[in-house]
Amino acid sequence: MGRKAAQVDGEKVRQYALLGLKTTEIAGMFGCDEKVIRRRFKKEVLSGKAQRVAAIRKAQYDAMLALNPTILIWLGKNELGQTDKSVVEHTGAEGGPIRVDLSKLTTEELNVIRNIRSRFAEPASN
Repeated sequence: MGRKAAQVDGEKVRQYALLGLKTTEIAGMFGCDEKVIRRRFKKEVLSGKAQRVAAIRKAQYDAMLALNPTILIWLGKNELGQTDKSVVEHTGAEGGPIRVDLSKLTTEELNVIRNIRSRFAEPASN
């Protein structure tokens, strides 16, 4: 005697796909194998997923029209290639150079600084 066929409602499959359920989860709702959903209800799954994507895009569009700053930033980055750039500039008092007091360093510490500095010094031109 064969296995009892699962009673699967195609409209329910579409609705579950619209909610974002995966085919394994939809199969679990009906107590059947995932292959049944993928093979017999492929059209319904694809329709539900397409409706979900359209609903998400519509919600994003509505949020954009409402000038939601988060969605505007997200859309700017993803649709327009905009990026966040941070420029950090370090300056001393009143925009001048940074002053460092080296008077309290030992000779050994000063030699370490000189050694490091010499590695980055531009070569002398002849």
